[in-house]
Amino acid sequence: MTVLSEHQGSFNNNSPIVRMDTNNELRGLLTRITPDWIVSPTIETSWIRLEDLDARHLTFNLNDNISVSFPQHVESGKEFFLAMDWLCSETLLKRGTRHYNSSGFSSLTLEIFRE
Repeated sequence: MTVLSEHQGSFNNNSPIVRMDTNNELRGLLTRITPDWIVSPTIETSWIRLEDLDARHLTFNLNDNISVSFPQHVESGKEFFLAMDWLCSETLLKRGTRHYNSSGFSSLTLEIFRE
């Protein structure tokens, strides 16, 4: 889904959504932090489209080059995640993912991709 804003009686001043060329195999860096403030060493990661992270998730493409992915349903005691992409520039994409387990919040990952 894509959200488009409309302005009655005037033109939309927002720039169109711009996407990085994700047809290339993008490599990035991933850092994880746990609720007790333990930060993992940064590791290399590969680009995966939000839509491909989990087939059961809904993905919304919002204005200002932000996309979010979240589960359609959350079941008590089951693991799930929420993810958000934001395109900072034509060559820099960041992804934040909050992970939850049966006890609650379990970690936050930050991925940074440069073209």
